[in-house]
Amino acid sequence: MKKSRKDDVIKTANCIIRKAGYSNLSFSQIATTLGVTRENVHHYFRKKEALGNACLDAMYDDLGGKFEDIVSLDINADKKLLEYFKIYKTQQDEREDCPIVALLAEYDLLPDSMKEQVKKLVTIEHTNMEKILQEGKENDIFFFEQSAQTKALMIITLLKGAVSYSKIYNNFKDVSTSIIDELQRSKN
Repeated sequence: MKKSRKDDVIKTANCIIRKAGYSNLSFSQIATTLGVTRENVHHYFRKKEALGNACLDAMYDDLGGKFEDIVSLDINADKKLLEYFKIYKTQQDEREDCPIVALLAEYDLLPDSMKEQVKKLVTIEHTNMEKILQEGKENDIFFFEQSAQTKALMIITLLKGAVSYSKIYNNFKDVSTSIIDELQRSKN
């Protein structure tokens, strides 16, 4: 198995987690998808938990990088929020659930080491949304009564639901536009 094959295993496992959940992840399914034997997959990951943690590490690096890039852009907070929404839009376009939602649905069944990793993913997502909202509020771009922390949680929850509901209603753009419109309404 080539060194790059380890990355292929992680990418394939992440795809399965998004579509079917961690509990339905199997070494056999990964091997079949990649056209290798189960033993080849086990070469890198002896246990499913180790593979799950490697998947979460990859998700953290990917999402963390995307979120940090967005927060550091030299644009207004409303434009940053639109960039942030593109992450969710991609999931909607691919008709996949958010990997965090897929993992939260099975949270109580996950090994403890993976629960800690999921908490880190949730935290990085929430923290960066909060930063954008706070910046928008401080610059009089966004207007809301709640704390940025509470508003971030509300928006993230709404977006994750929108990704799922868009499979039926195909209305993700309407939802994301409504969020921006509501944030930009002054309290007057």
